[in-house]
Amino acid sequence: MHRVSKIFQPALIIPKNATVKNQDITSKSQKLMLEQGLIRQAGNGTFHVLPLLQRSVEKATNVIDLHMQSVGAQKLTLPMLTSADLWKKSGRLGGASGSNGPPTELLQTTDRHGKVQILGPTHEESITALLAAIAPVSYRQFPLRLYQISTKFRDEMKPRFGLMRAKEFLMKDLYTFDVDRDKCRQTYEEVNEAYHRMFSAVGVPFVKVSGDCGTMGGSLSHEYHLPSEVGEDELVHCTRCGTRSNAELVETLCQQCETCNGSSKAFERQAGIEVAHAFILEDRYTKALGATCLQPNGKPVPLQMGCYGIGVTRLIAAAVEVLSDEKEIRWPLLLAPYRVCIITPKAGSKEEAVATPWVERIYHSLQAVKGCQGDVVVDDRDQLTIVLSTMKLICETCTINRAVTGGKRVFLKTILAIGKGSEKKSDETKIMLITTANKTGTKYGAVKNISKIFTRFIDEGKATISFIVPEHDVQIKSDKTQLTAFLKVLKLVLTGGRLSDTAPAASSSELASQLRLPCLTINNQKASFLNSTNVLSTKCVIRNRKDYPQKGFSRLLVSLEISDIKLSRFDSQILLLQKLRTLNLSGNCLKTLPKSLGQLRLNELDVSSNDLWNADWGWLLEPNVQSSLQCLNISNNGLSCLPINVVYARSLVTLSAEANHIGKLPFAIWKMNRLRVLLLARNHIDGIPETIRRMRLEKLDLSDNRLGENESTVPDLRLANEATTHPSGLFELAARVVIDRKLPYALPGCVPFTVLETLHRTPLCGCGKPCFASKVYERAKPKVRT
Repeated sequence: MHRVSKIFQPALIIPKNATVKNQDITSKSQKLMLEQGLIRQAGNGTFHVLPLLQRSVEKATNVIDLHMQSVGAQKLTLPMLTSADLWKKSGRLGGASGSNGPPTELLQTTDRHGKVQILGPTHEESITALLAAIAPVSYRQFPLRLYQISTKFRDEMKPRFGLMRAKEFLMKDLYTFDVDRDKCRQTYEEVNEAYHRMFSAVGVPFVKVSGDCGTMGGSLSHEYHLPSEVGEDELVHCTRCGTRSNAELVETLCQQCETCNGSSKAFERQAGIEVAHAFILEDRYTKALGATCLQPNGKPVPLQMGCYGIGVTRLIAAAVEVLSDEKEIRWPLLLAPYRVCIITPKAGSKEEAVATPWVERIYHSLQAVKGCQGDVVVDDRDQLTIVLSTMKLICETCTINRAVTGGKRVFLKTILAIGKGSEKKSDETKIMLITTANKTGTKYGAVKNISKIFTRFIDEGKATISFIVPEHDVQIKSDKTQLTAFLKVLKLVLTGGRLSDTAPAASSSELASQLRLPCLTINNQKASFLNSTNVLSTKCVIRNRKDYPQKGFSRLLVSLEISDIKLSRFDSQILLLQKLRTLNLSGNCLKTLPKSLGQLRLNELDVSSNDLWNADWGWLLEPNVQSSLQCLNISNNGLSCLPINVVYARSLVTLSAEANHIGKLPFAIWKMNRLRVLLLARNHIDGIPETIRRMRLEKLDLSDNRLGENESTVPDLRLANEATTHPSGLFELAARVVIDRKLPYALPGCVPFTVLETLHRTPLCGCGKPCFASKVYERAKPKVRT
């Protein structure tokens, strides 16, 4: 059984008020890994990888092995030391570059015989020498794909960011050999597809850009980056043509892109952490070192080579850097040291006798669950207490004195807290109110001093606490979830910590010990916190990364704008804003939107100028957003077609999809009977469906399209020649039965989804019925490749 108490995890404890003098720790990942005992510094640029992080390294290695095997790669181990003579032959060392010494980043050693060896950062010379030793090889043996995962070395001038830029690191390097350039390019595409699948499986947002071949040489190169502010590479994205590249190639990008015309105004820039690289080396190394193959005509020719690297430890550190906040590590599930943690009760608590026998049973039961075998750990540190984080509530309150009649009710920003009255009287539990009008705070007794708590309007985030002494009623308005959690803690205080009505009550001193109630004190930080514009605000505008809140958004937000800050990942904290009605995420780098976005009751959503050309629009199928969304802007996203799920947004009034690459509109667009404004300018539309006549549009913008290139802007609905028609498909036959028998297919669940899609694609005849035998329907049928 894996137990936390047995794991070697020497945490670096920093006192709360200590001043950290070491300024070399400049990244979250390095700071968090050191503090939580995942790594320990061994020297300048070198680290001990401790047991917890070692589990993540092994998981990353297994993921890489799986995707390398998917492209037919074979694993081997190459020597860490490579002869300097090989490096001289390849031109990467010494006289080939006009220098007598090694490149500054190479670590070298000299043996007792005076021979120089290189501690390789890469192994192109070593693997090519292996192929050269058995050359020439028959063309029938290729393609050949060999890879290793081993320790590499680089003499960094200034190591920083922990594992992201160290002198010693773990890396996967794949080397491929093909008989000609076409096969080499085919291998390059296959490996890049495997990289795309692998990084998508890891679950951290990534960007693929064109890269500089640099000292590696070759003709083609691509890099994989995790967008992050600490990234040392600058990535450039042309919003006009969609090209992405490293800033090192920006001049070449301007020359190649006809749409940009060399204008940097079309470029979006962001920082990134490089975690992988791919090169086509052609015969740069094979020709110099003599690695050849025999062609069918019997003549030897140099092999065409490619190399593909992934920084294993850098990938883990970069993922932690991107996902974590300043105080806690957040792992991608695929790389987390453990998937499940079972927390045991505190020693001496009432729950210990009941829960302890279940710990081992739950542990062994989880071992049988797919994906959890060997991935469960038991936190058996029974001397610790779980600290409740819901003892403080940020809210608005109005205090009413029942002894005084009349008066105006005014709600003030408030910090509402539960804790001990003082350090000396540890058994005295009180409730404190700190408001903008009373920054010294008011303390109310909690136990036996609350006559009633009114929760009739808890679903609206409202409640009232009625105190006996003094005769005050405190009306509370806050987020529903946070208010409910606060009242649950208050209930534990009032009931003596009973988990159920039949459980015995605990004394006040026992309760304070179990809940670890803090002492209620006032300081300037708490009082000034209420004056912040972000506290309990209903509107938030973020147009600079520095303005992004570190402690989350106010749960009372109604309007949120996060625009033009190159946001590459949808912030999951937005999904907690149940009162949010207007959301603006324009001018970012979002590639997808979560399905749970549809659970919000948004009225307006602006996701224009992002990268949603390949996004999943399943969130539009959620009932909440279908019934509430009235304005949707998806302009400038590189869309090749209008998402079919848009037609299910039945409350939509305004739809803007300008500056995309849309060529066709769905025939079911007529079902959007509330739509009044449809903006489709600057697309590639060459025809509009006949069904658009049935809509009640007040504004339709189709300017700068291709409507003038065809004979008619309305598709031909005349019957096709029966001699040229093909047998009807099963979905079409099912759709015909639905129409003939007048089944109510508009009602949800009455007709299978696939049949419903067929009905939506089908154009309407002049009589109003679907017309299956038309040229339009034939063009709308999905193409099936055989």
